[in-house]
Amino acid sequence: MNFSRIILGLDLGITSVGWALLKNSFDENGEILYQEIIASGVRIFPATTEAKTNEPKNHKRRNARGTRRVLGRRRGRKSKLRNLLTENNLLPKLNGQALEKYFDELGNPYKLRVSGLEEKLEPSDIGRAIYHLEKRRGFKSNRKSGEAKEDTGILGEIKELREKLEEENIILSEFLIEQDKKRGRYISRKMVENEFEKLWSAQSKFYLEILTDELKSEIKQTIFFQRPLKLQRHLTGKCTFETDKKRCDMARQPAQRIRFWQDINNLKLQDEDSIDWEFLNNEDRRKLADELEKKEKLEYKQIRKVLKLDETVRINLEENEKKIKGNTTAYEMRKALGKSWDELGEDKQERLIEEMFRIEFPESLKERLKEHWKFNDEQIEKLLKANLESGYSRLSLKAITKILPLMIEKGLRYDEAVTEIYGDHRKLFETNSLDELPEPPKDLRNPIVTKALHELRKVVNAIIREYGKPAEIRVELARDLKMSEKQKTRVIQQQNENKKANEEAEDFYKKRFGLERVSYDDKMKYRLWKEA
Repeated sequence: MNFSRIILGLDLGITSVGWALLKNSFDENGEILYQEIIASGVRIFPATTEAKTNEPKNHKRRNARGTRRVLGRRRGRKSKLRNLLTENNLLPKLNGQALEKYFDELGNPYKLRVSGLEEKLEPSDIGRAIYHLEKRRGFKSNRKSGEAKEDTGILGEIKELREKLEEENIILSEFLIEQDKKRGRYISRKMVENEFEKLWSAQSKFYLEILTDELKSEIKQTIFFQRPLKLQRHLTGKCTFETDKKRCDMARQPAQRIRFWQDINNLKLQDEDSIDWEFLNNEDRRKLADELEKKEKLEYKQIRKVLKLDETVRINLEENEKKIKGNTTAYEMRKALGKSWDELGEDKQERLIEEMFRIEFPESLKERLKEHWKFNDEQIEKLLKANLESGYSRLSLKAITKILPLMIEKGLRYDEAVTEIYGDHRKLFETNSLDELPEPPKDLRNPIVTKALHELRKVVNAIIREYGKPAEIRVELARDLKMSEKQKTRVIQQQNENKKANEEAEDFYKKRFGLERVSYDDKMKYRLWKEA
């Protein structure tokens, strides 16, 4: 008995969705009798990026909104500080141009800041100096962890200035007052905060009733507070198996261990005299695991050394991979803490790791490491520069704690351990038949992909309404859709270079031979001639 099958082919691009509906007719033996194109078409839609810059169209609007927020917060901070100083008789009750004129009459604020370190100032001069500190409060990094590149850019200039201040044993205003160029320099907030502490300490001796600890705390909070980065934990994906749990941070040791145990349990050896591949025995697996606990990575020549393998013994994964990643977190922490890391114990180690990537500001983390963990200055500096691995595992901590023991104790491969805990996990990814495509997920972060998927949904659902549901859908993705920003930039740059070379070739043929139309082959010949 003959039967037919409808196939929908889709070509998904960044500005179009091409489609074709194909009918395959089969005989009773499953051989194709004939093929028929039922219908085809293309849906074109506007790009979500600017043609020239390739930036999202909401980029300018987002930047303008960010600028408005920064300026609004700065105005609010100045207004709050001005009110505090006015209420405590450290500034006169003036606003706007009147206040600026008053400041001009007081003279150079840098002189007030310097003289206030040793001499008694008038209350209004103290207010002026503090207000000036707020206007130049310096840069504060939101970096949580990782190696700081302090030799270039903003951090490089800050480091150079900090070393100069330490060498001459002076504070920021004492340095700036001697410079012709005072503005346009990169300074750290710590420098300004240090000067505020010294200025307040010097002047509070003369004004005990005005410059109280409560006022100091309030002013300091107003000047130096910086909002932490907005938490993005809600964007973390769900665990593959424990679907109510978030994925585990890769910096956690269980995530590191399940990765290298997966590699260990997949390793097979083949002796030159045998054609059979054999998994590692328990002793060899433990040896490798002990090494990977201490090392950042193991090259395969190191693996041979650990397992005492002859060069004639083949390793199944050696040809495709160069190394096995180890416990990179423990490696970084041992570099910073030495033996103290192993003395902490598993529970304290995990708590310390979590604090390392959860505490927002380096200063707060530094204080926590000193006051709570009792680390010395050298250890703290190394910890602040520890390069903990970013990203997330596909599994939650709960799932890892269930799967990992089976991989360690029984030597099960990852898929075998998962099957023992969760059953046939392939069933978890089965989906029910739908009458039409639903809306794409709302948490997609790429506007190009989001737009393409919404347009794809319109096309597919219209085809279903007109021709019914196809038996099969085959999708071809445009290269642009899955490229990173850097890859897109390189492609655009190459396209521009090709366009320029083709235009040059056309111009050459028109002037030299009077040709009106230049073929592709002629352009290529000219370009090859130029490169020769």
